[in-house]
Amino acid sequence: MSDLNRKTEKALKWNAINQVAYTVTKLIIGIVLARLLSPKEFGLIAMILVVTNFSSILIDSGFKKTIIQRKEINQTDLSTIFYFNLIIGIACMVLTMLAAPWISDFYDAPQLKVLTYGIAPIYVFQAATIVQIGISSRQFEFKKQAIAQNISFLFGGLTGVLLAFLDFGVWSLVFFHLMSTALNAILLFVLIRWKPSIVFRFETIKKVWAYSSNLLFSGLYSTLINKVDVFIVGKFYSASVLGLYSKSKDYSMIPSKFAVMVVSKSLFPSFSLLRDNQDKFYENNQKALEALILIGVLIFSFLIINSNAIIFYSLGEQWLDMDVYFKLSCIIAFLYLIGSINSSSIDAYGRSDINFKVVIIFGSLRLFVLIILAYFNVNPVWLLVTFILFMTNGFIFRYIILSKILKVQTRGLRILLILSFSVMVVTLGELFLNEVLCYGYLKTLLFSLILLIFYICFAHLAGWINFFKIYRLLHNAFK
Repeated sequence: MSDLNRKTEKALKWNAINQVAYTVTKLIIGIVLARLLSPKEFGLIAMILVVTNFSSILIDSGFKKTIIQRKEINQTDLSTIFYFNLIIGIACMVLTMLAAPWISDFYDAPQLKVLTYGIAPIYVFQAATIVQIGISSRQFEFKKQAIAQNISFLFGGLTGVLLAFLDFGVWSLVFFHLMSTALNAILLFVLIRWKPSIVFRFETIKKVWAYSSNLLFSGLYSTLINKVDVFIVGKFYSASVLGLYSKSKDYSMIPSKFAVMVVSKSLFPSFSLLRDNQDKFYENNQKALEALILIGVLIFSFLIINSNAIIFYSLGEQWLDMDVYFKLSCIIAFLYLIGSINSSSIDAYGRSDINFKVVIIFGSLRLFVLIILAYFNVNPVWLLVTFILFMTNGFIFRYIILSKILKVQTRGLRILLILSFSVMVVTLGELFLNEVLCYGYLKTLLFSLILLIFYICFAHLAGWINFFKIYRLLHNAFK
């Protein structure tokens, strides 16, 4: 078990380095592009990226996690999965190009037709990386993933910024995505040094389909539910409103995606190896969940309270209208953060069917409500509120189910206390600062820091988190 702990700490270290570099680069490039381009141009690219999100899930087909999760997998299996993904990627590219006129007509945006043609090759590059990422994750070799991702994103971002300076408009965003995805695929092939054999066996697909199919359909349906609001906003509102709406969701998700990529990505291989030891499995799940709840509260409380200042000084005055979207999106990002641990744990335990059922049940209800809201052409704010309600229920449901399949006593009261106190801190802090004191940006920043320090002390004294253990864990991981 010591070897597993060593590998996990190393994985945490490199995933943290990767995500720090990636997040900083993404923020800087995103801020520069936001100042060079208008919300309308970001809205146009958001309309296309909805389609690419579906295709990305279809290309993966759940095989990336299958490669990590299976106890044994050979060269024939890997080669078969590689070619299968590549075929799906080419099919998605062709179908997207054929659907370009319908996508343009749906949004009533003639520009989208040629933009869709331009971004369609991205699917082939994505398909070529599935096996390489799966192999390196299985072997805890996250250093190579970090190098490939950050170099490709940096060069892709610089390409986008250069084209934006040259007044290429929305095309700068298209080439940004194309360049970073293509370069990432090339670097992964060079660094990981795995090459497919000339073999393809349908038996391999059948063998892994029972597990991967649940991940595939769950991912597709989850993406539909999570992106249907973008369809609605893009269809019934202007591209500028969609730009504000989508940018608020993208920016609020940066801390969550950072933490999920560092923690969940590192712990999934470890959880997969611990699935025969239920007590240890549950103990690790609880430690990760409590740590993410605390970290999430600190980050998102700060972002919600200081959202207006953050938007003004980073993106500029033209983006101030996204303030209310950003606040609500921060709550969604927090729920996504803490929900990722339970979802990842259930997948690692080999019960991907449970996540699929949760997505179907709560996703269908959410979809029904969103369709009603769209019919009445309501304010996009209510779409975000709907997400918050259903994501909260989904988190609680997964938490209870995981406790039942592991046959352990839940500590639900502890979790609910943390969540309740967190909501109280953020709500009262926001009300007190903005409505009662009418503070300016600097005083709001200082007071929010005091508020968060109070929360840290309270959480430590209440026994929710032992900060000395967290410090030792981070210190050992980065030795």
